[in-house]
Amino acid sequence: MADLRLDWCSHKAAKCAVMRWHYSRAMPAAKIVRVGVWEGRRFVGAILYGSGANRHLSRPFGLRPTEACELVRVALAPGREHPTSKCLAISLRMLRRQSPGLKLVVSYADSKEGFLRTLYE
Repeated sequence: MADLRLDWCSHKAAKCAVMRWHYSRAMPAAKIVRVGVWEGRRFVGAILYGSGANRHLSRPFGLRPTEACELVRVALAPGREHPTSKCLAISLRMLRRQSPGLKLVVSYADSKEGFLRTLYE
């Protein structure tokens, strides 16, 4: 099994992953945090966090806008050795260290794309 490594990645790398492996083929327009995923030396995708489309995302939870974000893209290559859930767990730990004031991460499932509100493999 190839070693799994997650690290911050460039906009260019994240865009490459989204255009290649995310069903939307669209990069979010807002400011985003980009986490790249590598298996061994092979770049296998990106996980992106940002403000998302809902500018009032934090309001129902009684939080300030800086205390909440959205998981806006999971763009991972098919046929990877490591499960999506493991990649997400690592990326969330990175995000927590990078943004200690963050209290909430929201993720939406697109049922039109066949997602069932769960991430698993």
